[in-house]
Amino acid sequence: MQGPFESLNNTLSQSTYAGLFGESGENNLFKPGTLTGSPTQFTAFTKGSKAYNTDYGNFAPSVGFTYSPTWKSGLLHKLAGEPGQTVFRGGFSMAFVREGTNTFLSILAGNPGQTVDATQNITGTPYAMPFGTLFRNGLPAAPPFGSGAPGSGTLPSQPTYPSTGFITDAVNGFAPNLKTGYVESWTAGIQREFKKDNVIEIRYVGNRGHQLWRQQDLNEVNVFENGALNEFKLAQANTLANLSAGRGFTMKYFGAGTGTVPLPILFKEFQSTTVGGAAADVNNPAHYASTLWANTTLLGFLNPLNPNPGYLINTPAANPIPNNGNFRCCGGFYGTIASAVNEATFGPNRTAWNVPANFFLVNPGKRGGVFLINNNGQSWYDGVTLEFRRRLAKGLLVQSNYTFSKSLVNSYASSSVVFDQPGTLRHYHLKKNVSPFDITQAFKTNFIYELPFGRGKTLFKDAKGIVNGFLGDWVFNGNIRIQSGSPFNFGNVQLVGMTAKDLQKAIGIYRDQANSDNSPTSGQVYFLPLDIRLNTFRANSVAFSSTGATYTQGAPAGRFIAPIGFGNCMQGYQGQCGYNNLVLKGPSFFRFDLSLAKKIKFTERLNLEMRAEALNAFNNINWLVGAAGNDVNAGAATFNSGFFGRYTSAYQDISTTNDPGGRLIQLVLRLNF
Repeated sequence: MQGPFESLNNTLSQSTYAGLFGESGENNLFKPGTLTGSPTQFTAFTKGSKAYNTDYGNFAPSVGFTYSPTWKSGLLHKLAGEPGQTVFRGGFSMAFVREGTNTFLSILAGNPGQTVDATQNITGTPYAMPFGTLFRNGLPAAPPFGSGAPGSGTLPSQPTYPSTGFITDAVNGFAPNLKTGYVESWTAGIQREFKKDNVIEIRYVGNRGHQLWRQQDLNEVNVFENGALNEFKLAQANTLANLSAGRGFTMKYFGAGTGTVPLPILFKEFQSTTVGGAAADVNNPAHYASTLWANTTLLGFLNPLNPNPGYLINTPAANPIPNNGNFRCCGGFYGTIASAVNEATFGPNRTAWNVPANFFLVNPGKRGGVFLINNNGQSWYDGVTLEFRRRLAKGLLVQSNYTFSKSLVNSYASSSVVFDQPGTLRHYHLKKNVSPFDITQAFKTNFIYELPFGRGKTLFKDAKGIVNGFLGDWVFNGNIRIQSGSPFNFGNVQLVGMTAKDLQKAIGIYRDQANSDNSPTSGQVYFLPLDIRLNTFRANSVAFSSTGATYTQGAPAGRFIAPIGFGNCMQGYQGQCGYNNLVLKGPSFFRFDLSLAKKIKFTERLNLEMRAEALNAFNNINWLVGAAGNDVNAGAATFNSGFFGRYTSAYQDISTTNDPGGRLIQLVLRLNF
C-alpha cells in the first residue's frame, strides 16, 4: 500500500480535479463551446487532507532461478564442461518508483494562498508608497495587516476561501486515482568457467517502466477543432496579397477581387460589436478598423519563412521547456492572443461577441498554467552485456565488459518535479525517443597487474636485499572506459539536404573554423562543419516586414537544420512539421585512469607504499555538447547565433567541482603498519 501526501497544517490550497478544467468541465479537452464546468475554485488544503486517493494492491513479486547442468558426455558435455563450470541464470522482478516531496511541493505550493504580494509603488497597486519616497531616508513601512480588501491599503491576515484567484494564477493538482509508478525487470544469462580462474558471461537485461508520474500543462492552445489553424493560413495569405498589391503590411480584408478574404475568428478578437455606431460586419472591409490588423508582433508570426501558429501558452517558471530558438514554448500567434497579459485587449471583444470562453484553452481562467500529475510516463530498456572476469591469479586480475543497449522514454526530461510537456495532449507517445541517458555502446575494464620482477616472480626471482627492494613489489593498475557519446537534443526542427543519420555522421571535432555566421574565429572548437552551421544560421535568421519576408543573413543552401516552419509548414502542435524532438549523440568518450605502485617491505607488518596515480592519463579531451552539470543537454546555443554548434565544455564529474576533466596526477607516500 502506498499512502498519498497528507497535510500536517493549513498552509496550502487545492483545487478539485474537475476544477483543473475550469469552465470546460471535467476531461473536456479541445471541446470549444462545451461549458459544463465552472471557474476554478481554490479551497484550503487543511490538516489531514490527502493529495489523492490511497493506492492499494501494489503487488511486487520477484522470482529467479539458477541451473548448473551436469551433462557427463557428448556434445553438451564439451560445451558445458564439468559440473559447476556452466551456470544458467534468470529472473523477473517488479519495483515501485516513489517520487520525493519536491513533486508534491511543486504542485500544491504553486496554488495561490500561500503567499501574498506585498509590493509597494506610487500607483497604489497593490499598496501605495508616497511619491517622492527616498530610500536613503529609510525604508517605507510595510503595509499593515487588515482586511486586505481591494483599496484598503492593508495586507490580508489570512487567505479567504473559496477563492477563484486571478487569471494570471496557475492551478495545480494530482489525478485523483494516481497510481504508484513501477518497473518490470527481467534478466537471463549464461556463465562459463574456463581454465579455473576465468569466467565469461553473457546477459540480457530488460525493463519497462509503467504508470510513471508525469506533470503536464493542460492549457495547450487549441487551433484544430475551432478552425483557428485554417484562419491562420488565410491571415497569412491576406498579408502576402496586401504586400504584393502595395496596400501595406496588414492582414485585413479589403473586399472582393483584392485577393483577400474575411477573417471571422480574428474579427471577433480585434473588433468590438459596433463600428462607427453600426453593427460590425465581418464581410464589410470598412469595418476592419482595428490597428491590430497591422500589429507587427502578430504579423511576425505569419512569416512564410517560419510561420508559428502557437500551441502552448505557459510552462512552470522553475521547469520551463527548453527553448532553443525554434520551439517557442510560450507564445506563437494564438498563444499571444490567449495569454493573460493580453486579456485586457482581446477579452472584452471576445465576451461581447459571445465567443466561448474555452475557444482556445480548456481553462481560460487560469492562464498561468494548468498543471496535472498523472501516470502517463513510460520507459523501455533493453541491453546485452558480454563480460570477462579473471580473479587474481599469477599476478593478474581483470574485469572487463561490453554492453550494447537502448533506452527509450516517452518523456525526454530529467525533473525532480516530473515535468515534461507532451508534443500534444492528443498523442502522448508522439515524443517517444531515446532517453537523455541512453548510451548505445560501452566498454569498461579494470585490472591489477603485479609486475613480474623480484623475489618469487618470473624475472629476478632470487633477488634479495637492495636489489629486490628496487625491482620487486611493483603493481600496475587501471580503469578504462570507452563508450558512445551522450545524447543531446535539437528540439522541434526540420532537416534539409540530409537525414538525421547524415547529421549524426557529421558530428565531430572541428577546430579553428569560422564562426557559424562565417566571421573569423581563433581557438574555437565546433561539433558541426562550417557548411551546416552557416546555412543553419541563415535559415533561422528571418524577418517579416513591409518589405516582405527575407533571410536577413542570406538564403540558405545545401544541408542545414531548418526552423519548424521552413517551407511554410504550419503545425498546430509540436511534431507536425519535422522532428518532434531531434536527439543526437555527441562524440565518443575515451578515458584511461592508471596508477603505478611500489611497496618497500621492512618487516612483515611494516612497509612504505609509493603510488603515482594519473586520472585521464592520456589527457584526452572528452568534448561534450552542452554542460557537464546538466542531466539533459540541448544543441549548444540558438540556431541564429554566430556561435551555434560550438563546444563550450568537456567532461567533468557530475558536480563539476572535483574533476576538471583533464589529466590529474597524484603522488602518494604512505607508511603502512
